[in-house]
Amino acid sequence: MRVLIAGGAGIRRQPLAQQKAFFEARIARWYGRCLNDIQNAEGANFYRLVARFVDALLTIEREAFAVDDGFDD
Repeated sequence: MRVLIAGGAGIRRQPLAQQKAFFEARIARWYGRCLNDIQNAEGANFYRLVARFVDALLTIEREAFAVDDGFDD
């Protein structure tokens, strides 16, 4: 996602629609189940906290894509 958002060596920044399509196709479908499994895993004390953090981060990402910001890419 970082490369899509900011670009990288030899790669230009991608439009918001492309970022959203990547997120929806590659991340949004599975992250909730994955993070739920981690949070419920016995003995995953540290990773339970990481999963909560990542869940908050990706929830913000999903909500940001839902906002029509009116900017052209």
